[in-house]
Amino acid sequence: MLKEEIANYLGFEPNLGAIDNPVWPKPIIAALSVGVEEGAGLHNIAASLQMPSPEFSGLPVTEMGVPEFSLMSETQKEFFLALCDISKKYRIKKFIFGSSSSIYGDQKKYPIKENFKPNPKNPYAKTKLMSEKLVLKKFKNTNINFLIFRFFTVYGPFGRPDMFIHKFLNKIKTKDSIKLHNHGLNYRDFTFVGDVVKIIHLSVIKKLSNKIFNICRSKPIVTNQLVKMIIKKFPNYMSKIINKGFVKGEMLKTHGSNKLLLKHIGRLSFTDIKVGIKITIREFKKNNFWLKVF
Repeated sequence: MLKEEIANYLGFEPNLGAIDNPVWPKPIIAALSVGVEEGAGLHNIAASLQMPSPEFSGLPVTEMGVPEFSLMSETQKEFFLALCDISKKYRIKKFIFGSSSSIYGDQKKYPIKENFKPNPKNPYAKTKLMSEKLVLKKFKNTNINFLIFRFFTVYGPFGRPDMFIHKFLNKIKTKDSIKLHNHGLNYRDFTFVGDVVKIIHLSVIKKLSNKIFNICRSKPIVTNQLVKMIIKKFPNYMSKIINKGFVKGEMLKTHGSNKLLLKHIGRLSFTDIKVGIKITIREFKKNNFWLKVF
């Protein structure tokens, strides 16, 4: 049944031969050996997953490193689907897929609930939505439980350098000008990486399955306000802040509802944005190597 569904989706019958020796990327192994003090340990494991995966080497990907299925050759599609089939071969009981709030695009009503109609505005968001559909299709009628997490603007130590906060900190370090899209009026529902790890951990402990959850603090902040918050920590920063116009494909606002998540995992204390920024800056000042490893 599964092969038939994939064949119908692709228009041909792929060879889903299993991969005998899957290899963990070295950054993940290294992260496991780090202590679990604040800003390290599990945070590092989460951040290490942002590294380019060697398994995807040679595959067409978006600018965010996500495999772009529609641009793959027939051979590459077979290989990619074989990678996805690892879960089945090794009898994995739960498959957790990291999606994105970007699939919602701009909405007429906020906060955004999981049952809102997706409105992806750029290739990255469209790829994430397509991947969600693949997960739902692939694990239908199987014994593998799945969870889909739609992450809202994750930040914190060892985060991706292409994300706003880390780009901002790097500009401060190099004393370069900072460009703000949409004149700094975008709203973002920033979610601290430590909270993300905690939620994933709780979802496994509580044996949640076959659901889609927003992962967010549900307290958005306008970009200009965040910029002022960060600059206060660097009184010697004197470079200009350049306000730019609206960027096509960019969301004006992200504000998710976490009520469904809290209903299933119970009460959870989210990290306040001021505390999260303080931890992020502290780690940046102490050792900003994560900006160099990409």
